[in-house]
Amino acid sequence: MTNGAAVRHFAVVTGAPGAGKSTVVAALLAHQSAPMIFDADWLLPAASRLVAQDIRQAARLWPSYRALWLAIIGMIESNGHASILFLPLEPRELLAMPSTPPEVTHWCLLDCSDQVRTERLQRRGCSAAEIRAAIEDGAILRQQITMIIDTSAANADETAAQVLTWFAESVPQ
Repeated sequence: MTNGAAVRHFAVVTGAPGAGKSTVVAALLAHQSAPMIFDADWLLPAASRLVAQDIRQAARLWPSYRALWLAIIGMIESNGHASILFLPLEPRELLAMPSTPPEVTHWCLLDCSDQVRTERLQRRGCSAAEIRAAIEDGAILRQQITMIIDTSAANADETAAQVLTWFAESVPQ
């Protein structure tokens, strides 16, 4: 307890591009027993309009965009609802943010082999440089997060079930 208030818990599912975050979000939304699910991509169009540029192409805006999501999740938590945020974020980035991070952060990494990531990103039309960057991001995240769910061969429903199990076992409800 902190100042008589409940300890804040924060659940993040992260992953480099091509790991399957948005696909798993769609599968989780079909589960009636799922906690509140949020995909950071959902606000990209509105936030981009707000700042009059595509946030996906403006790396300098990502820290502020992530801080916005943390504030949103904090409001939801204040109303007594458990949630999972799907957001490309590294644990060390959360610690470096100027906003107050939650006391306890639970991390889950959706990951896949570099070959699968390459194939997925090629289907999206990503450039060779974008694919190399995504592979590097995956390697960096593997060094920081121990709870890893491999999406290389699992389908979205199987992966969603694994995320729900992780959440139920990790985050106090």
